[in-house]
Amino acid sequence: MVESMLRNECEVNYTCACGKTMPLIHLFFCKYCVTLRCPKCVSHEVDSYYCPHCLENVPSNEAKSMKNKCANCIECPNCTNILQVRSAQVPMVRREAGKVKGFGAFKKVYYRQCSFCFWTTRDINVPDKAAASGPWIEPPAEDKWMTEIINYYRHLIQKEKS
Repeated sequence: MVESMLRNECEVNYTCACGKTMPLIHLFFCKYCVTLRCPKCVSHEVDSYYCPHCLENVPSNEAKSMKNKCANCIECPNCTNILQVRSAQVPMVRREAGKVKGFGAFKKVYYRQCSFCFWTTRDINVPDKAAASGPWIEPPAEDKWMTEIINYYRHLIQKEKS
C-alpha cells in the first residue's frame, strides 16, 4: 500500500471543464463559472508586481524599469546576496574660523553591508548617507544623458502634436 502511494498509483484525478483529468494540485478554481480548470484552460493575468526579496508591492511602471525589484534591495557585487542597511556613529568636527577645533557630538550615518560575505559600501568609498532610505547609488552619467535625449524627443513630439 505504501509503495503504491509512493508511485502515485492511488492518485485521485479530477476532470477539467475541457475533459482532461489531473490531480487537484494542478487544477485552478474559476470563481466566475464555478468549475475546475486545467492550466491550458486558464489565462494568467498579472494583478500586481512585487519585489522578490522583500515582497514589497512595486508599481507596474517602476517594476519594468527596475527589473521587478524595489529601490531598497541592492545586490552584493561579491555574492549577489541582498545588502542590509547598517548604522554607525561618526564624530562631528567642530570648526571655528575655518580651523578644526576638535570633535563635537556624534551623528548617525548609514551604509550598506552584506550579511553573508561582509562586503560594505565603504569598501569602494561610497559615501555614507544621512538617511536610511532613499537612493544609494547615483545613476551612471550615460543614463542621465540618455534620459535627457528621451526628454528632448518627447518635447519635440509634443510640439508636433500641437
